[in-house]
Amino acid sequence: MIGFNVKFEFNEDAVLKRAKKTRHAKLRRFGAFVRQTAKTSMRRRKKSSAPGQPPSAHAGHLRDLMYFAVAPDARNVVIGPVAFHRGEVPRLLEEGGYATMTKYTRWSDEPYDVVVHIKPRPFMAPAFQSELAKLPPQWRDSIRT
Repeated sequence: MIGFNVKFEFNEDAVLKRAKKTRHAKLRRFGAFVRQTAKTSMRRRKKSSAPGQPPSAHAGHLRDLMYFAVAPDARNVVIGPVAFHRGEVPRLLEEGGYATMTKYTRWSDEPYDVVVHIKPRPFMAPAFQSELAKLPPQWRDSIRT
């Protein structure tokens, strides 16, 4: 009869620390991929995009103001454009809706407001969905000792 004495030490803190570090790295990578997919979906052109298609990048402000950030606890990532022009523009392009625009004329000193309907031109949701399908293979075998 053969007998074995196996001494096994398990350091739970080391495993949890490694898991948190890996999760932070994977979320950072995912945020970068979603941001890049959203940025490249916007074509640089003068013409407006069709409703349902990503918006055109006329001056490039929307493309240049897209960022991502991983939360300090490394449990989620926030991806999207910085709010500009009173914070309405990115939301209106993504979801559609009504906006009030101030118009000026040459012959009158009085400006007037016009309400316009903007049809949705989503760019973040499609980028998120396309990268979400690629996420499980990135996590496979991600924690190694």
